[in-house]
Amino acid sequence: MDKLKTRNTLLADQSVPCAEGFVHHKGDSVTLGKVFYPCVVKASKGEDTKGVRLAKDQQSFLAALEHALSFSDQVIVERFIEGREIRCAVVESVRTGQLKALSCIEYNVRQDDIRKTEDKLMLNEMGLPLGKMKVENWFLDPAKDGDLISRIQHYSCQAFKALGLKDFGIFDFRVDHNGSPFLLECNLFCSFGPQSVLNAIAKDSGFTDKELFDLMVDNALLRRKKPLNGFPYSKKLIDA
Repeated sequence: MDKLKTRNTLLADQSVPCAEGFVHHKGDSVTLGKVFYPCVVKASKGEDTKGVRLAKDQQSFLAALEHALSFSDQVIVERFIEGREIRCAVVESVRTGQLKALSCIEYNVRQDDIRKTEDKLMLNEMGLPLGKMKVENWFLDPAKDGDLISRIQHYSCQAFKALGLKDFGIFDFRVDHNGSPFLLECNLFCSFGPQSVLNAIAKDSGFTDKELFDLMVDNALLRRKKPLNGFPYSKKLIDA
């Protein structure tokens, strides 16, 4: 999802914390005095951290800005949040009118750096993707991180509503050393296959691949106002 539209919407809604920063438009002069370090410089469009770099000084900032502008005419410059990286998913039921935030999954990251493209994808000599990297991750334990889980789930549902999403959304957060979460971005990709991250999160929440897909089909049918009598929609996915 477009990172700039996401950021602008959430900043206007004021319901979900985002790191402070500013937007640079292609062709604008660079005001180095308002740049703070370390900062993340990221193109508004792109995936797998392409067009995103961490800048720790003026030289690396200017290089990161030039790199990001090769992907997008709008570039976000925001404070780097040192700490943990956690992902949460939200699913919607048109039938019940409810949202449900699922389990939170944490990625093993360098807390003083961003997740780079090579951390996510296996690349050939030309930099083309060959497949996904095997990344160590684990689900947060409610007994240890119950408060953090609740806040991230709450912010995820707030972002879902503010952005006007449908069916599902996947939300990435950085959590600083004080335990405060900041939204990084929203992802709307899902193949609904067994290896999909949404499916993995739903399974940890106690539901099968079929139940998740049935929920999406039920939503689509109800929006078309053509529900199927007796359709096995995943009521427990929302009501649990």
